[in-house]
Amino acid sequence: MIFGKSASGRSIRNFDFRHYARAAGPWIGSNATLLLLARGIERGDEDLAESIWKYWGVDSMESLRELASRFNGLAHENHLRRHGDMASLVTQAAGLGSPLATKVCKDAAQQVVDGIRLVGRMFEHSDVSVALIGSCVRSSYLRSEVERLLLEAQERRYRVVDPIYSPVVGAALMALAQEGIALTPEALQALAEAS
Repeated sequence: MIFGKSASGRSIRNFDFRHYARAAGPWIGSNATLLLLARGIERGDEDLAESIWKYWGVDSMESLRELASRFNGLAHENHLRRHGDMASLVTQAAGLGSPLATKVCKDAAQQVVDGIRLVGRMFEHSDVSVALIGSCVRSSYLRSEVERLLLEAQERRYRVVDPIYSPVVGAALMALAQEGIALTPEALQALAEAS
């Protein structure tokens, strides 16, 4: 999800446009597995293929294909968790030059940037600060790709900044807010310093 808050206080999400950036761990893991199965092992993807086989507990493309043909039988939450847990293999492989992992990560980065630009165009000011939150988009490869793509934007000047809170603290604050529990400014400052 891409979430923004304008200077006037308006909250805007990419979901408001019916846009969804398929860049979370489950999408990256699933896309890499499916592309590998569809395209086969291309030059430069041998190490990634072996990592994916090892992750799924198989030793060949045929075994992976057979296993993947039964993915539809996995409970939705299990499917998301299993593919999400393997996303770091893909982001690391992209950093090492795997063509398949690079394609998956570039596609994910483009979707994130499209969402940022959708939301960013709703802001009054031309300078927009962007904090990347989430393990995949904060990976070295994806972050640098998102930053590169944002530099190409003509409509706004996007600047990637570090978030005030760690992802865990941010999630806890969101949960507290949903329950109507507000923290004092001092407590928020302490959390920011601890993040």
